[in-house]
Amino acid sequence: MKTILRNERGFTLAIVLMMMVILLSISGAGLLFSSLNLKASANLKGGTVALQAADAGIQHALAAIPPGGDFDSFWTGTGLANFPCKNSSGTTGTCNGTTYKPTLTGSINGYSYTAVVENDTTVVNETATNDINKTVIFTSTATSPSGSNRKVRAYIGRFPWIPPGAIYLPGNPNYIETRFNGNSFGISGRDSNPGQADGSGSASPIAGIATTYSGTTTEIVGGSLTSTQYGQVTGQGSNPSVSTSSTILDVYQLAQNLIALGVEGVDKQTLDHGNYSSGIWGTTLLPKITHITGDATMTGSLTGWGVLIIDGDMKLRGGFTFNGLVICLGDADINGSNGGGDVAKVWGTLLIKESTSSDSSDELRVAGGGSVDYSSLTLKTVTDKWPNAFSTKARIIAWNEMM
Repeated sequence: MKTILRNERGFTLAIVLMMMVILLSISGAGLLFSSLNLKASANLKGGTVALQAADAGIQHALAAIPPGGDFDSFWTGTGLANFPCKNSSGTTGTCNGTTYKPTLTGSINGYSYTAVVENDTTVVNETATNDINKTVIFTSTATSPSGSNRKVRAYIGRFPWIPPGAIYLPGNPNYIETRFNGNSFGISGRDSNPGQADGSGSASPIAGIATTYSGTTTEIVGGSLTSTQYGQVTGQGSNPSVSTSSTILDVYQLAQNLIALGVEGVDKQTLDHGNYSSGIWGTTLLPKITHITGDATMTGSLTGWGVLIIDGDMKLRGGFTFNGLVICLGDADINGSNGGGDVAKVWGTLLIKESTSSDSSDELRVAGGGSVDYSSLTLKTVTDKWPNAFSTKARIIAWNEMM
């Protein structure tokens, strides 16, 4: 019996050794998996940072685009100053939208990025260098110090041009006189489609009357517009919808931009001062810029669609109806009725040039059944036809990571 016990003395050592091997194996596996987790975490962090750097390229490019109406300037000459046209090898050349594309480069926290601009050619008749839908595609690729990269794509468009109010009346109250007669006129900043009910459009409301001085706003609300007429000026904000806008428009310059863009006899007509009572000045499919070089009275069955610019004083009477943008560089008088049942109507917006001197005339007079209703639909026709007259900022429409 003593001999058998003496032979079993080595079992304890064997068991201890086996346990040590198992523990060392477990410890080694733990260290291995910890190392893998650290590498995975590092890769995840690096990928996340690279994705953020690629997005930084999009944001940089977005900030570098100047305001405008479309993106055609990318494809003229060698492109915009911040976007030299390059090929895939980085060689600079004349921009053609295919081999040589507008390209912006930069870096952030050791990550470099390259943003390449391409035209969105998914619309009919749009080519690599002809921007029809005012949309371009940015592809930004970011590369990490270790050589890994991430790529994102963003669709960039223009903000729609929105006037400050259905009627824009800029100027110091010392130079502005307004008059509102009766309880039949209407000024609405609620988006409406031509011939349909007030508010029938889908765009957000704007001010009924927008001024640029709080004193002018006070003069209208507390003076020329009586409390019984408040409900006739509707739109964004309080009742009545008369507000001081932070947006300042150069009405005269906008008029000159539009006049310069129109082609006489094609999409523009220039008329002498006078009275006009019949005719069609543009249609939905063929909008037109009508430029009257002096005072003008519009009445009767006259209709128009597009842009109406009056260099002098403007009087709207009778059944005159205009769809789009009306610019008055003198005094504006909308006295809807002309002794019959028809009323003068503007679907779009009326912009009045700022008065810079004191006189006895009314810069804005509204009476009878005349009305001015904001319409995003008619204004879109104008901004689509002559986009470069309206300077708007670029914006991101959609964004996705490319695998």
